[in-house]
Amino acid sequence: METKRTKRILSGLCLMAMTAFVSSGCGGKDDDPKPGVKQINMKFTVTVVGIEANDNVYFQFDAGNHDASQYGKPMWKINGVQQGNETTINLDEDDFKGNVKTYVIETVKAFDFGALSLDYSNLNNPSPSVTKRKSTAP
Repeated sequence: METKRTKRILSGLCLMAMTAFVSSGCGGKDDDPKPGVKQINMKFTVTVVGIEANDNVYFQFDAGNHDASQYGKPMWKINGVQQGNETTINLDEDDFKGNVKTYVIETVKAFDFGALSLDYSNLNNPSPSVTKRKSTAP
């Protein structure tokens, strides 16, 4: 008798545990596929004035998505004009020697990541912010 009662209690507990397990796995809301990931729009305004013959100026603007969905679609505008399917925009000293001294570079839609790289050098007149310091031992 005691064995039948124990079997019923165990069967009931097993049935309750299975019901709880099955029903807890089915939620009403789906999880966010990319938690914490936000896309960004970017806009850069670059002005270079007084460029000289020996100056080297280089700007590179990059943007993209982690799933590479940016390829084959326009990504950038320069001064309001939509560019082709370029993933990277490059400006160098020749772009600033004419009448245009300011460029506004912006994305046409939001992206997962972006970057701006800048290089500058003047061989005749080094930048005054660059200094050498000599360290001396105590």
